[in-house]
Amino acid sequence: MITNAIIGAGELGSRHLQGLIRYDERQTIYVVDPSEDSLKKSKDRALEIEHGHDIIFVNEVQALPLKLDMVIVATQANIRENIMNKLLEKHEVRFLILEKVLFQEIDAFERVSILLKQKNVKTWVNHPRRMYPLYQHIKSSLNSNSRLVLSLTGNNWFIGCNGLHFVDLFAYLSDSSVAQIDFEWLDEEVISSKRKGYVDFTGTVKGKFKNGAV
Repeated sequence: MITNAIIGAGELGSRHLQGLIRYDERQTIYVVDPSEDSLKKSKDRALEIEHGHDIIFVNEVQALPLKLDMVIVATQANIRENIMNKLLEKHEVRFLILEKVLFQEIDAFERVSILLKQKNVKTWVNHPRRMYPLYQHIKSSLNSNSRLVLSLTGNNWFIGCNGLHFVDLFAYLSDSSVAQIDFEWLDEEVISSKRKGYVDFTGTVKGKFKNGAV
């Protein structure tokens, strides 16, 4: 039987749980959170969907089985590195899915990258727009010889967090990787994020991709 886990049972984690339990193959799913309120949210949302999986709710990473097929880390960014260190210290994990924004320290990216290579864990960041049929259709319609110019206009959608989705989407559509990001067009005023204790930004972000797309 497949054994998966979700670390962080709040708003995002509970939605990940609903996604997992829609998977047809039988699973044991562990849901980890020190907060009983967050665990209750996941329990309630799991009851909204009929399924035949075994769901086990625990308060600590240490309560997880030593071997796991997939782990979704849906905690807040300020504790994610510590959670991953605890998880990979003693547990064997085949696949990891991480929520963004990944970390709050620049150096954490390098530290975690080294850890993942040492533990040989295949890892993805949750940027699901590549899987949307609409964007897949757009990509299939593009001429590979064309130089793409991509733009997105909106308001009140928090560039620092949600902007990452569209950088990844543009990388997907252009079939290239980021060469440069220009933050000079951001507004000087920093705003409060939807998540308590975090900040976000307004303004404009510009960038270039390695194949010339902008």
